[in-house]
Amino acid sequence: KLTAQESSDQGSGGGGVRQAFVVDQFEAVFTLCDDEDERNALITALCDLARVALVVLALRADFYTNAIRYPRLRMALQDRHVVLGPMTAAQVRDAVIQPARLARTDVDEGLVALLLADLAPVDGGSDAAHDPGALPLLSHAILATWEHSRGGTLSVLDYQASGGIKEALIRTAERAYKSLASDERALA
Repeated sequence: KLTAQESSDQGSGGGGVRQAFVVDQFEAVFTLCDDEDERNALITALCDLARVALVVLALRADFYTNAIRYPRLRMALQDRHVVLGPMTAAQVRDAVIQPARLARTDVDEGLVALLLADLAPVDGGSDAAHDPGALPLLSHAILATWEHSRGGTLSVLDYQASGGIKEALIRTAERAYKSLASDERALA
């Protein structure tokens, strides 16, 4: 998914508008694209675009070995990367509460505590509030909780009705599968 966002170009002093292209989950170019020519063309296009616009690639660390096979990506990883570690409990709390606040929705404090408990890493030996790969599950669980809510407040009951972090995605996938015609199910 490639999205363009316009942002104020503060660095030039000209008050102009600069485009920013953000590619989230860039590792998908290695997992979902089997065509090396197509992959190389995308990487080349993004590197060329980076000459005139801000290009941000969000790439999981376990895919660095894939990325460094491409010289221009390797240069970007050497010179211009930002390493983001796992979120802390306070950051997860903010990631849940702040968007809800913007949507004029409250979040039960008990729901935040339950989310943090459900996200807790298996090893428990760091200040990380979650295991790698857990944030997309959290995102989907919050969306499913929102869909089960009756407006105004996201509650523990809404979260449990959605299936929570462990089941919400499975339930959504099952609903999508059941909505398909029999020939579409065979293809899926």
